[in-house]
Amino acid sequence: MLEFCQGLFASIMEQGGLSRALDAASSIFALKNSGQGFSDRIDISAVPGRVEPFENGDPEEIARRYLAGVATSVEAEMEG
Repeated sequence: MLEFCQGLFASIMEQGGLSRALDAASSIFALKNSGQGFSDRIDISAVPGRVEPFENGDPEEIARRYLAGVATSVEAEMEG
């Protein structure tokens, strides 16, 4: 019975938010806390390739490798 009530409440909040009858921020907050599994989506992107660990933590080495990676990705975008 509790699950049914939670689902009904979530459905009402969802419809109210979509029709703009309810405040969007309040609807989102209520849906995230409704127990129905709604949450913020997290996008994670992976870059293919092998990353070598930094051996000594030298700031110059870190900067060089960082800038080399940025230059590589910008060049690839310009070519594609």
